[in-house]
Amino acid sequence: MNSPYTLAFDSSAEAGTSRLGGKCAALTAMTRAGAPVPPGFVVTMDAFEALLDRGGLRRDVDAALAGLGADPGAVAARGAEIRRMVMDQPVPSPVASAVTAAYEELCRAVGCPDAPVAVRSSAHVEDLTEASCAGQYDTCLWIRGADAVLGDMTAPQRTEPGREPAPFAMPVPCSIAGARGASARCC
Repeated sequence: MNSPYTLAFDSSAEAGTSRLGGKCAALTAMTRAGAPVPPGFVVTMDAFEALLDRGGLRRDVDAALAGLGADPGAVAARGAEIRRMVMDQPVPSPVASAVTAAYEELCRAVGCPDAPVAVRSSAHVEDLTEASCAGQYDTCLWIRGADAVLGDMTAPQRTEPGREPAPFAMPVPCSIAGARGASARCC
């Protein structure tokens, strides 16, 4: 299930926060330590970077962020504009293939051909000792199927008035929805 664009929570690979973000790095570390973490995988920062590098999106996002101040109305408008740009960009084929393979492997591992997962946007600066991003990101629950996961993983952070947007590189954790005891059931 591991690739440059995905990493299983139970992987022995040490990827760290620069590739996975604070929350996802913690999920993989807790899984390796034997903590009760639902099975899942991370869509890495590399995947989002590949999306940004496609069709001039990085340039367009940088232009939208240029000169952005702290005015809540301007932040909200630019945030909506950037969200639209990201949502309108197709996921690069190598990323889509890796995410599909990771989701299918997760489904096989839990014995459910269309296992429901939680898809959450995140950022590499989230859950670090020097930053807290509580409430800044979207979580989509009970997502079924690789196409639905691919659709939901491009939802970027919400923009909060008065807060500068976090750097635009996001890992996306995808994990089995529900409690660990229920994770092997196909609902």
